[in-house]
Amino acid sequence: MVRKKLSYRSSRLIAEQESLRQQEEELRRQEALLKRRLRRLPAAVEKSRRHQNDRRAKTIYTTMARTAQLPQKGAQRGKQHPLRGVSLREKRAAKIKFIILVLILTLLLVSIWRSLPS
Repeated sequence: MVRKKLSYRSSRLIAEQESLRQQEEELRRQEALLKRRLRRLPAAVEKSRRHQNDRRAKTIYTTMARTAQLPQKGAQRGKQHPLRGVSLREKRAAKIKFIILVLILTLLLVSIWRSLPS
């Protein structure tokens, strides 16, 4: 009986040692991974700072460009998009009204021109 208890204890100790070895290996792998991350961290932080500075500079530049009053661009924008913010249905209705008014105007001009004595 004593031998069985000893063998049970020894196999338990062996199993415990094996699990401790596995834990130690896992800790070594994690330590190596963390060391690699620690070596790469300053470069990543610098890259992040550069990216943020570039974004800030770009934002400042675009804000300044938006707020700058350039006479040519302001005049062109008004001419290019007179119906900005209007729905497609309203744009079509405006086009149709314009065509109808042009046709009426041409009919009036033709009728006045024909009524003139030659």
